Amino acid sequence: MSAYSFENRYSNPSMGFEFSFCLRQNENRYIAINVLVFMANIYKISQTTNQEEIFEQLASGQDLIIERIISTGQTTPSGQWYDQDIDEWVVLLQGEAELTYLDQSKVKLKAGDYLLIPAHEKHRVEYTSIEPPCIWLAVHGKFLSPCISP
Repeated sequence: MSAYSFENRYSNPSMGFEFSFCLRQNENRYIAINVLVFMANIYKISQTTNQEEIFEQLASGQDLIIERIISTGQTTPSGQWYDQDIDEWVVLLQGEAELTYLDQSKVKLKAGDYLLIPAHEKHRVEYTSIEPPCIWLAVHGKFLSPCISP
């Protein structure tokens, strides 16, 4: 019969915590297991935003990347277009923004709006608010079906 003890060790409560526990298989053999759990607040902007956007990869997996983007007035340089190899589902969590597609159609986004940008759908960012800063959550991957857009 196995017994275990649990010990909690917090390393940095603002970013996550670490805990370890020990499993006893018999009176002479123990197995120690350490687990690190990361936690953060999607709305907390800890870095000073200069003239550049901040891109933070939050998680990734097979054919999947989740990132947070902080924009403070940045736009796509004149004459350039994003042309991504994979789909991007994006939600604007805070702020306001405007995207333009190659056919010149425009989408104005406010906090809570989301959309799916299919792979190779050329687009550009025409506007991002400075105050409040734009906080985006972007999920890059190969999606099986479209979602409802604003």
